[in-house]
Amino acid sequence: MTETPTLNPLQPTQAPPLQPVGGASAPPLVPPGAAPPPAPPLETDYPPAWQGPPGPQGPPGADSTVPGPPGPQGATGPQGAKGDTGAQGVQGPPGGAPSWQGTWSASVAYAANSAVSYQGSSYYAPSAISAGVAPPSAPWQLIAQKGDPGATGATGPQGATGATGAQGPTGNTGPTGSTGPQGATGPAGPGVPTGGTTGQVLQKTSGVDYATAWVTPTSLDLTEQASNPSAPSAGALRLFAKTDHGLYVIDSTGAVRRLDLTTLEATVSYA
Repeated sequence: MTETPTLNPLQPTQAPPLQPVGGASAPPLVPPGAAPPPAPPLETDYPPAWQGPPGPQGPPGADSTVPGPPGPQGATGPQGAKGDTGAQGVQGPPGGAPSWQGTWSASVAYAANSAVSYQGSSYYAPSAISAGVAPPSAPWQLIAQKGDPGATGATGPQGATGATGAQGPTGNTGPTGSTGPQGATGPAGPGVPTGGTTGQVLQKTSGVDYATAWVTPTSLDLTEQASNPSAPSAGALRLFAKTDHGLYVIDSTGAVRRLDLTTLEATVSYA
């Protein structure tokens, strides 16, 4: 049991006599309308009431129904012991060499275990793959990557000269070249042989150049005929005389023309 102390009533005490304010002069009066200065704090002039000792500990309160906020994250605990080994998995299908399908084609659907080549690399199909799915898209798996080009090898030895090829076709005729410079004047030719008489003409005596001689031409006698002769060959003219004492020419078409000659002129050319 705790003993309760006896409380003694507070005895009044005599207030001390008022003392005049010494030293400083009294504060000035507050002008009308102005706020007065704050009053000094009130100080008691008697001792406080007596306070007894603390009481006993009260019973604990009831548990709260409202959960408190979560506490901070605790430190990581130590590594746990290694678990037991799991059960053996189901055995997979037997393996085998992939079925080589050659170059990949967008129009072909590939079965599982197929292998193809694409852009220099080879790929494996672990499962069926629809048409149009090109490597290396899933589920294609790379078998062998295309290698980089190697360095250029050394130049080999000069080979033997090959056989001469067949003669090529004749090319087109080239354009005519420009005219060359004027050549030097050649020596004087033999010219027309000297001699001859009025009415004579030059006649070739052989196939040699300038082999000519002055000869007297033979007269041409035409027999007058009543009818026209036959037409000559193409490009030729045939001369004949008729009984009307006229001179006529017939061409290759059979057309006949009368020659009315006043003066007969001829041009002589030399070989």
